[in-house]
Amino acid sequence: MKLGSAPEHLRARRGDFEHYFAKGLEIDLDKCLVVNPEAGDMLPDARHFRGVVITGSDAMLTDNTDWSLRAQAWLERILPDEKMPVLGVCYGHQLLAQALGGKIGWSQNGEELGTISAELTGDGQRDPLLDALPLDFVVQAAHSQAVLELPPGARLLGRNAHEPIQAFAWGTNAWGVQFHPEFDADISRFYIEDDRETLERDGREPDAMMRATRDTDHGAALLRRFAKRLRG
Repeated sequence: MKLGSAPEHLRARRGDFEHYFAKGLEIDLDKCLVVNPEAGDMLPDARHFRGVVITGSDAMLTDNTDWSLRAQAWLERILPDEKMPVLGVCYGHQLLAQALGGKIGWSQNGEELGTISAELTGDGQRDPLLDALPLDFVVQAAHSQAVLELPPGARLLGRNAHEPIQAFAWGTNAWGVQFHPEFDADISRFYIEDDRETLERDGREPDAMMRATRDTDHGAALLRRFAKRLRG
């Protein structure tokens, strides 16, 4: 489920969200159905698919747009099916949490952008998806809103000092991650540069953030593990 698009000048060079995920999942994009409710696409009968990935977006979840609420209602219908793996990323992570009864809002520590470090909780170390990561892992991030309260029954899997809910699981088939496992350092640097003016206005140092951004295989490892679940 595609909930937005990369900026045009990034798309021209690297493709769009679905291309990043297809590469990380090691899946042929021609074998995937890309549905964009933001663009007015109708949401399909999920029984015909092996799993769902929900992308990020440049929209804000708390705006509760019509297309986002349609996507949320669709998720609410499919989540009880324990045979349907679901992975929500960034906006998708927040949408999944809201569909399950969690609380979303502005991150209490402001925008998180670039390469970040996070850690697994005890539940994360035992989780069949997140245990693809080391205890202390390094990934890319780009978000201003976050999950502030977990949904009832959800398990906290990952956290860091900036964001106490970096990853969660619900039931046996649904996961949300605030970070971007599909991003590499090049994409992260693009978003830092694209946001340079705002970062400088907020007293941050985009040049230092660019230098600190680095490639890591941890996000790709998570996507490969999710792809394994898709294959059954």
